[in-house]
Amino acid sequence: MLIPDIRTAALLGSYDNRDEYQIDQTLVWVCFDSRATRDAYTAAAFHQLPSILQAIPAVIEEAVACLREHSPDFWRLHDLAGTSPDLLSVWGIWVYPPSCHASFHVNENHDFEPPEGAQLPSLDEMDGVHVARSGDGVIKIER
Repeated sequence: MLIPDIRTAALLGSYDNRDEYQIDQTLVWVCFDSRATRDAYTAAAFHQLPSILQAIPAVIEEAVACLREHSPDFWRLHDLAGTSPDLLSVWGIWVYPPSCHASFHVNENHDFEPPEGAQLPSLDEMDGVHVARSGDGVIKIER
């Protein structure tokens, strides 16, 4: 995955406490305390992004474990169909540069297509999960 230089990249949106970017199909918000800290936080986030993006497989693994516990019938059907490895993706990442913390919103993969003719359930948009990656790389479900 090519990581754009967010320090000079075009913004999708800019708000009082965050800037919004898109990396591939994932939205990324860089959060800051005030406009005065914006440039410094954006520069820090640029340097943190490689490790944050490398954590995506572990983040999805954590999300799967959580969602399997809450929706066992859903996962059983997808396991039987062999589709469970492709079901989830990261929709958005909130980056908090001072602490190197990132929060990932994980939900059903937009690109997932069930096998032709398969009658498989979908996740409700509200069934997504938020997974945190701490500054020291620990990954856990956010409650």
